[in-house]
Amino acid sequence: QPVVEVEQPALEAILQTLEPGRALDVCCGTGRVTALLHRLGHRVTGIDQSPAMLDVARTKLPGVAFEHRPLDERIVELGTFDVVTCAL
Repeated sequence: QPVVEVEQPALEAILQTLEPGRALDVCCGTGRVTALLHRLGHRVTGIDQSPAMLDVARTKLPGVAFEHRPLDERIVELGTFDVVTCAL
């Protein structure tokens, strides 16, 4: 059984308990978790190191903020978030 099939329902159950707020999806890839956060009402920023993955995410989720950036300590420069995810 693929890990995503196990992770997705568990992650969704946790995220559904949170009030919508400002969310950061680190290593967002093609936006799988970003889409979930967005659907749950969060104002989401997705960040990833891969321009190709971000292109897919932007196509799937127009209007959601995505940033190409290295995944290092400078992530905190993005500001304050109510929830931060980094799946898989």
